[in-house]
Order: sequence, then structure tokens, then C-alpha cells
Amino acid sequence: VGMQQESTLNNVRDIRHRHSELEDRSKRQNLLFFGFDESENESNSECEAKLSRVVDQLVSKKGVKFDRVHRLGAKRPAGQRTRPRPIVCRFTYYSDKETALRNGSKLKGMGVTMSEHYSRETTDLMRDIKAACIAAKEKDKRITKFYLNYKYATLHYQLETPDGIKIIKRNYNQQKIFNGNEDWYNLKNNHF
Repeated sequence: VGMQQESTLNNVRDIRHRHSELEDRSKRQNLLFFGFDESENESNSECEAKLSRVVDQLVSKKGVKFDRVHRLGAKRPAGQRTRPRPIVCRFTYYSDKETALRNGSKLKGMGVTMSEHYSRETTDLMRDIKAACIAAKEKDKRITKFYLNYKYATLHYQLETPDGIKIIKRNYNQQKIFNGNEDWYNLKNNHF
């Protein structure tokens, strides 16, 4: 019975993983936008108009096309709202979405942020990867910065070599980060 239960659990894990992958793929043209004020009786078209003004600046062209734009989550009365709900936007053209994402630094000072739209499982995993990277950066002062890209992290190391300072980039996937080795980020001198 124990072997059968373990086999069933492995099948359930595999199905959950596949479901998460499919959900992530279905959301690949989506971006989430945070920080847009929300009016009491805001319609989806009003929401799209707010977003269009900002996205047109990010993509540097007028009239970026969306398949769908709406607020995410249940609507709450104004008195119960602590912050505005995020806006989820599905771009008609993937290239427009990528351009907007690449130009995200233009949002600085606007009070608006954006991120990719992933399944809950992937979002939770990326939050854990980010926490692991922050902890690694605090422990290893050679790590100058890191980037998250889907289920991977890229760490930048600044090393002193006989030829001067060298910046090394290393990519880590979730298996390397969560393999039980606390110093997964530690570079060995023979890598250079």
C-alpha cells in the first residue's frame, strides 16, 4: 500500500506541475500593472484607457492593441479597500508585451509597477528564489546583483583577479538553489 500511495502522490505532483506549466504558457502575453487608482464604478474600458496612456509610452507607439484588460480579484467597497486592485492586461501582440517589459524602467517615478503574470505555483516559487538570492547576496559580498527570469536566477559576482576586477554571471535553476546545500551560490576559485 505504501508504494502505491507514493506512486499516486508522484502522479499528483506531476499533474500539478504540468497544470502550472500550461497556465504559465497561457499567460505569456499578460502583464500585471500595480498602482493605478481605482474609481468606485470603474468600467473595463476606463481601466483600459488608463493603461493605454502608460503602455503607449513604454512601447513608444500609439494604439497598442489589447485582447483584454481588467482588474484582478473581487471588487470591494471603497471603505474596505486598502489599495487598488492590480490590472491584468493581455497584449494582442507578444512583441508589444516584451517591449513594454523591457522598457519598464520608464515607469520610475509614476507610482506604477508591472510584472509578468504567472500561476500561483510559479509566483510562490519565484518569491522563494528571490528570498534565497537576497540571503545569498547578504552572505557573499562578491554578489553585486541578481535577476530573476521565470524559474531561474542570474547572479553577478565581482571578483578580483591578477588582471583586475572581473564580473562573472552564473545562472541557477530551482534544483540548484533548493538542493539542500546552504551555500549553493558559493563559487569555487577553479571556475576562473
